[in-house]
Amino acid sequence: EARGKQLLAGRRRLVPQGRGSGHLPARSLFHRQPDLDELVRDLTEGSLEGLRLATLVKKITEHRTESKGMRMAQTAARLIMAGIFVYASIDKIAHPAAFAKDVYNYQILPDALINLTALVLPWLELILGLCLLAGVWMPGAVLSANGLLSVFFAALLFNMARGLDVNCGCFSTGNNIPAMSAGWYLVRDALFLAVGIFLLYAVFLKRRLKNHTVVEAGKEPS
Repeated sequence: EARGKQLLAGRRRLVPQGRGSGHLPARSLFHRQPDLDELVRDLTEGSLEGLRLATLVKKITEHRTESKGMRMAQTAARLIMAGIFVYASIDKIAHPAAFAKDVYNYQILPDALINLTALVLPWLELILGLCLLAGVWMPGAVLSANGLLSVFFAALLFNMARGLDVNCGCFSTGNNIPAMSAGWYLVRDALFLAVGIFLLYAVFLKRRLKNHTVVEAGKEPS
C-alpha cells in the first residue's frame, strides 16, 4: 500500500516533501537547470580532463550567445547582396546590345572582349545572386561577388581619375535613365562593397575564429 502511494498514473515515482506537504513527482526535482558556473565547477573537481571539457563547454556557450546577432546580420547581408545582383542582371540580360555600349564607354576593355563581357557578366551576376538568395555554395558565391564589386568600384574610380563621367550601367542600360555623377556611383558601390566585405568576414573569418577557439579550448592549460 505504501508503495502504491509512491506511484502516479503513468508509474512516475513520488518523492515525499515532508509532513503535510504531500508528494511531488521525482522529475520536478530536476526542473531547475544548473547554471554554467555550477556545471564548470562539477566538471573541474579533481580532473584535468574535466577542466579541459569545462573550458570547451564555456567557450562554446559564449560563442552561441554572441553568434545569434551575427547570424541575423549575416542573413540580412546575404539577402541584400542577393537582391543587388539579381536586380542588376535583369535589364542587362534583356538588353545585351545596350549593355555592350555601356561597357564600351568605360574604354577599359579591348574591343574583342566587349561583346563577350556584355553576354557573360549579366548571367554570372544572376547565378551569384541566386546562390546568395538560396544560401548555397556560399564561400564561392561570396568571394566571387566581392571580386566583381571590387572590379566595378575600381573601374569607376579609374574613369573618375581620367575625368570620364559615363553611365554606370550597373542596374539599367542605355541612355534612357537619369544621369548621375560618378561621385554618386562611387559612394553607392562603396556601400555595396562594405556589405560584401562584412559577408566575407562572416562566412570565412568568423568560421576560422570559431575553429581556433575550439582548438584552444581543447589544449591543456599551462
